[in-house]
Amino acid sequence: MLELTIPAAADAQIDRRHPKHNYGRRPTAKVGRTGGGERYRSLFVFPVQERLPDGAKINSAWLVLPVARFEPGGAHPESSVHRVLQPWREDRVTWHDQPACSEDPCACATPCGTHDGVLEADVTALAQDWLSGERHNAGVLLRWACGEAPGRVVLYTRESAWCDRWPVLRLRYRPCCPGCGIPPIPWPPLPVEVINPVEIESRLFDLHETLTIRGGGSASHMQEASRLRIMTLFVTNEGPGEALIDLQVSPDGVAFASDTAAQTLAPGHTAALVAQTFARYTRFRGAAPRGRGTRLRLRYQGQIG
Repeated sequence: MLELTIPAAADAQIDRRHPKHNYGRRPTAKVGRTGGGERYRSLFVFPVQERLPDGAKINSAWLVLPVARFEPGGAHPESSVHRVLQPWREDRVTWHDQPACSEDPCACATPCGTHDGVLEADVTALAQDWLSGERHNAGVLLRWACGEAPGRVVLYTRESAWCDRWPVLRLRYRPCCPGCGIPPIPWPPLPVEVINPVEIESRLFDLHETLTIRGGGSASHMQEASRLRIMTLFVTNEGPGEALIDLQVSPDGVAFASDTAAQTLAPGHTAALVAQTFARYTRFRGAAPRGRGTRLRLRYQGQIG
């Protein structure tokens, strides 16, 4: 039996009080309600089929959601887990256009034992259906399951600066044959034709991202770098405050370590960061050392192959 931890590929909070506001880039997401009727729900999706080898059989699957804090409403709040029926986008989803989900819950997320730092839910049957293709994997939605009682649980999202607090799906599975491993994450295919100077552009990996940071710091989406000969991250500070920046690497997309010395980036300046250690995954982390938030534009460039 093998084990695999899959970080969330997307997550977002939706809020009935602000039905057209998107919260997809926040480091936390709420589930709950207030006495005034305000409601919060949260969405998560995990790429099960993309991370398991063909023919694998899932033995167990646990949704593990690290908790930032519990707000008034009971010592052990519960959230119902519902299967999402329609695709959604982290950077666009709102309460107003939230995807349809199953009315009956498929699991219940509760604090793990007496440890209130994590919510856990057994979603084995759902993950098995995702893997087999019997059900489309559009993720799960968490609702407050404590009736009319007010209270909220604040969960960490994949935008958290602490990778050990990201929401994950923990699997135990059996491969189709002994020695079968985990396939690489899909990557843009290399061109079949012989490469000449005119065609070199087709082998360039070029990705843009914008990141807003505040005092606590924020992390970018992670990038798989195992098929890049070299990758450079250009960081431009477009905001009003200084930023403390560094590049982080990870072997599994869960545990990250700093690979470059942290440096201060002044407003209006650009820095180039290059990983010095080979690892499968890379991400950027920024913080606002003086407590004044700022906006960073990230541009990853690398040579494929």
